[in-house]
Amino acid sequence: DGMGSSITLSLSADGFTAAPNVGTITMSPQNYSTTSTGTKAFYMSFAESPSVSKRNVTVWTDAGLKAGTFTGAKLNVNSSYTTIIADFKDAPVPFADENFKAYCVTNFDTDGDGEISTDEAAAVTTIDILSDDITSLEGIRYFRNLESLGFRGIFAKWSKSGTAGHWSCEYGYEPANYDTNISGFIGISASGKLRSLDLSGLSCLRTLNVQRTMLEEINLEGCAALDSCVILSTALTELSLGSCPALTHFQTDSCPLTSLDVTNNTALTKLSCVSSQLTGIDITNNTALDRFWCTDNQLTSLDVSRNTLLTSLECNQNQLTSLDVSSNTVLTTLWCNYNQLTSLDITNNTALMALKCGKNQLTSLDVRNNAALVRLECEINQLTDLDVSNNTTLQTLRCNNNLLTNLVFSDNSALISLQCHNNELTSLDVSKNTMLANLDCNQNHLISLDVSKNTILTNLDCQENQLTSLDISKNTTLTYLRCNNNNLATLDVSENVSLESLNCAPMTSLAKLIMKQGQTIWGINVDRSPYVIPDHTIIEYRGDTDMEDGGDI
Repeated sequence: DGMGSSITLSLSADGFTAAPNVGTITMSPQNYSTTSTGTKAFYMSFAESPSVSKRNVTVWTDAGLKAGTFTGAKLNVNSSYTTIIADFKDAPVPFADENFKAYCVTNFDTDGDGEISTDEAAAVTTIDILSDDITSLEGIRYFRNLESLGFRGIFAKWSKSGTAGHWSCEYGYEPANYDTNISGFIGISASGKLRSLDLSGLSCLRTLNVQRTMLEEINLEGCAALDSCVILSTALTELSLGSCPALTHFQTDSCPLTSLDVTNNTALTKLSCVSSQLTGIDITNNTALDRFWCTDNQLTSLDVSRNTLLTSLECNQNQLTSLDVSSNTVLTTLWCNYNQLTSLDITNNTALMALKCGKNQLTSLDVRNNAALVRLECEINQLTDLDVSNNTTLQTLRCNNNLLTNLVFSDNSALISLQCHNNELTSLDVSKNTMLANLDCNQNHLISLDVSKNTILTNLDCQENQLTSLDISKNTTLTYLRCNNNNLATLDVSENVSLESLNCAPMTSLAKLIMKQGQTIWGINVDRSPYVIPDHTIIEYRGDTDMEDGGDI
């Protein structure tokens, strides 16, 4: 037949029944042979049957499932006859779930009879379901030309809004591109009831996307053409993809997988197994991999030595104590933050553009060979010295929460954001970093800070230092300033007309704050708060007529 199966006919009190059976063509209790004509006739000989002359018959043909009536002479025990099964018509696909049937009838019932014939099923190439009510996709094997299957449970978006913080649930919410970075977003839940999915034998299936359902098992045997597979937010604990040799893209996220076997998937170029419970994964056979993401698992080791084509490796939030990327010379993105690394050698990774190695136990980091770096995040380590002077294309540097006494970055004129707070720095020269828009240098030991050359600065946090003066008159685009816990006697923000947020409390030394006439900042001169400006600090307004005012406006 068209599904690559042979036929098994079984004799029963109610008649012959048929089912696909890979192997020899048999009929109980004796073998028979078949030939086919243009009228779809089958000729059979057999030796034993109940003594009846009419049988209902269901058989597979090259056109699909067919049903008809067998009529012949009275069948006697130990007698042999040759007869014809003819006059077949399409049989309906047997669905186990009425909701799945309703979906198919709505979308694929071309003759309007309320059923899906095997011919109608064979014409379908795409199924895309968004439902929490379907418990079974039994019957899907009759859609033997299916190329794309999507099955997604319905999002429930929980959010908190209003002054009272009321919870609300938007059921049926479907975020664009599955983006959950939405204002007011708190969390999502899925209640899809599908627990088992048998896709075996769907040899034309190329794309599979299953999300937000309590799926516990999936059978992909015979899905040899499967190229892309996405399984998100299910209850799967183990998965083998060995029967899908054509697979190039596999993604799983938020599934409690403890085992994932991809050793036979040598065509894989993109592999993502994020937010699972994997303690190990073998990708040594996957030499075509371009991207490998295994964030948020329980990996204690990872061998990427044979994955020389990797351009993106994200193995953050695991339990790695070592990581060798010396063979990954075309790597452009490396995220290995939130592990237990004590050292990291990236001297061979000269193409590296983005490195996140924060929240480890690094005591040194050499980035002199990484001239292509655009983003470097090495915060929350034990670094005492960092030189990024060779990284002239660097735009973002996060080196906060280390033990830095020396930070060399004067040649980094492309730098846009610098976060070096909570270190041991006594000086900071940003005069050549004229592109800086964000500077966070709080909790150091700075006695002076010159930001006069940083004229496009919008955010400045220099609190908890030892500053005695701060000139921000050139920073006219400044919108955010934190300078509390310093030794300032006067602070002039009259030129900072774009300033929206200012915090200069606590600071016992601050006697005067100078503002521009008509300038308003919440917590300062609108709803004045001692948590934002000290009670003893007077506000002086500058304009056409200078004035002093210790109160609010």
